[in-house]
Amino acid sequence: MTDIHQQLLETINIMTEQKINNLKFDKTVKGTVTEILENNHYKVDISGITYTLKYTREKLREYSLV
Repeated sequence: MTDIHQQLLETINIMTEQKINNLKFDKTVKGTVTEILENNHYKVDISGITYTLKYTREKLREYSLV
């Protein structure tokens, strides 16, 4: 392999690694809303752990929770 080929491959590797490091991915998990609280918060059970999360009324309507 010539030097120009080696340099080209190194450049491609650098650019590919930079792109991979900046990729976004879906972090959606399934859970069950167990309680709607005051102040735009609700409790949700995800894999046996209860979390208190913030919501908007529009999102609750979208998911038919109110």
